[in-house]
Amino acid sequence: KNKIKGQLRKIADTEKINITDPALEMIAKAADGSMRDSLTLLEQAWSRSVRASLILPSAALDIMSIAFSLIVILSASVILLSCSFILLLVTLRNE
Repeated sequence: KNKIKGQLRKIADTEKINITDPALEMIAKAADGSMRDSLTLLEQAWSRSVRASLILPSAALDIMSIAFSLIVILSASVILLSCSFILLLVTLRNE
């Protein structure tokens, strides 16, 4: 987490992205060890905060909330699809 946060800080400074340390920590934690995911989250937070001069933890939280919502929706879709498939198999077996 600290290694990713350090890399994100270097990138943010190089690209002149003004972001708070708590926001970087949230992004690094949410990336769960993936540098690629952390870069994506940083880019999304920055693009959502273009009008603001500073990326705050609230912007990072918004991005993670959206990502979490998508994961929940996809998971629910997979469960519903699996249930539908099982019902179809049971129906076909009983015919």
